[in-house]
Amino acid sequence: MLYYSIFKFKQMSLSNSEIIDAVQQLCARKKLRFTAVRNNVLRLLLAEKSPCKAYTLLARLQSNKTQPTAIYRALDFLLQHGFAHKIHSQNSYLACRHPRLQHNCYFIICRHCGCVQECCNANATRAIAQTAKQNNFQAPQAFLEILADCKKCASR
Repeated sequence: MLYYSIFKFKQMSLSNSEIIDAVQQLCARKKLRFTAVRNNVLRLLLAEKSPCKAYTLLARLQSNKTQPTAIYRALDFLLQHGFAHKIHSQNSYLACRHPRLQHNCYFIICRHCGCVQECCNANATRAIAQTAKQNNFQAPQAFLEILADCKKCASR
């Protein structure tokens, strides 16, 4: 059994508006369309303290008469370009707090309160790719979610 040491990613202290600016700059540089719906969805994700489900986003954008397909297309765009992450075990989404960096992120999820910590570790990424290769697979994308107890819940 392999043991992975996951170190907490030292996040850059970007405000939500700085993250939006960074995403807009990256989209301009890559000639990607950062539409109003994509912008609104990212802003909502940034405003959330925990992962958000698509239908919660839809309810918050209902005043804009946004269709469910538009929300899912916006989420697909944000995921594809690394501006958001999907928490598969919760079927929910959260904004990437470091959109200028291109790498795989992993998540530690509290099994009691559901809080999520975004973590990054190049060694874990290499270990996953190496393990896949040793088993005759290519791993262009890996999703790693670790269930644990957050400090607050563990002290209860």
